[in-house]
Amino acid sequence: MRWWLISAIATILLTTVAFAETTLRVVSLSPSLTELMYHLGRGEWLVGRSDACDYPAEATAKPIAGKFADPHLEAIIGLRPDLVIANDLMNPGIIKTLGKVNIRVEVLPGETLEEYRACVVRLGELLSAKEAAAAEVSRIDALLTQPPTPLPIKVLWVIWDAPPMVGGKNSLPDALIRLTGAENIAGNVDQPYFKCSFDWLLENQPDVIIWCTHDRDISEHRIWKQLRAIRENRVVSNIDPDVVLRPGPRLLGGVAFLRQQLAAMAKQMAAQ
Repeated sequence: MRWWLISAIATILLTTVAFAETTLRVVSLSPSLTELMYHLGRGEWLVGRSDACDYPAEATAKPIAGKFADPHLEAIIGLRPDLVIANDLMNPGIIKTLGKVNIRVEVLPGETLEEYRACVVRLGELLSAKEAAAAEVSRIDALLTQPPTPLPIKVLWVIWDAPPMVGGKNSLPDALIRLTGAENIAGNVDQPYFKCSFDWLLENQPDVIIWCTHDRDISEHRIWKQLRAIRENRVVSNIDPDVVLRPGPRLLGGVAFLRQQLAAMAKQMAAQ
């Protein structure tokens, strides 16, 4: 009787370990989720991606399952995934169709730092990577709970320049500006992302501009050059937009870089 009990317990333990170590075939349709998969140590489980999933470099060797937010249904099914992960831009019709062929889809919103934190926890559970997820959560919590040194400058975050689109209230850029200790000059506009007029820009006159759109010499543009921040070269443009606009592991380093850049410009303004 005793040997039977020992054998049964051993079988249960071995089954549990085997289940925990079972790999999954995962298709990621979100660049930030693909990056997070690798950060959690599960890059080898990735069997397909969207065309926008380009980081880390290893991910680009994986088959493409369609465009970002417009995946190719047959390509996904052909990859035989156990799990498809996507953000909330995913077409509900595709989710429904994949469900009919018994392919699980997990939609993980990640537009804010708080949503990114929840996404880390959930993906850690789905991919049996709870320890790595806990380490990333600790990094996020340290950033969110550490009050930044106030910077007496007003910042404008430009996402697109023609027509001008900027980060407003409750956007990711708004949160990142506040984490640097600066003020988002568009933080009182009750839209996360909004197109503003050049008149609005001239009226508000930011102290510093974070330029997160394509490379362009705006110093000679008939409107942009009327902004003091442009004339006095207080523009942060030497940062990869993917680092600060994709809620992912590189985002925390992006905040530290922005703090450094904005603090230097605040010091420059104070000395004038």
